[in-house]
Amino acid sequence: MEKMITWGFYFILTIALLSAAIILYQKAQASYKETAAMSEVTSIVSGAEALYSGQPAYTGLTNTLMINAEKIPDNIITDAASGTITNPWGGQIVVACDDAAPASGLNTPSPAYFDVDLSGLPKGACIQLATGFSTGNFQGVNINGTIFPSIANGGAQITPAQADAACSNGSNGNTLSFAFN
Repeated sequence: MEKMITWGFYFILTIALLSAAIILYQKAQASYKETAAMSEVTSIVSGAEALYSGQPAYTGLTNTLMINAEKIPDNIITDAASGTITNPWGGQIVVACDDAAPASGLNTPSPAYFDVDLSGLPKGACIQLATGFSTGNFQGVNINGTIFPSIANGGAQITPAQADAACSNGSNGNTLSFAFN
């Protein structure tokens, strides 16, 4: 009887340890994806700036152009022919000039601006990414239709509480549109 109690104790302990390991692994994966997405957006913005260096506008900027100019990290290109770029959660990344109605909604249509749009984001990633940009040529972010202008555009640094309220579209249903110039 004592051996069964000991075996039962070790069995429960093993299950508890495995559960803790799985939870820690999932949290580490989420953090890794958020860091990777931030790096991807930064790389895309740097690539667009380098590609259009000396140009008065971002006219013609698209995913396909960025891929063809080798300004998109290879690991996020899903289909080069169609210009499909994917974020770490499987959603789309779209890079576009603001010469038509800007997805960010932060400025009137102008080829002097471009957007980097991410869709299919979980709430935690939405909050982390939305609060991650604040300086440089960053003009603001549109979170699921709620617009937050940057400090340079007369706004304020978006707070985690504001991002939490705006990132409300549940599991992998959030969309961010960053505007840059």
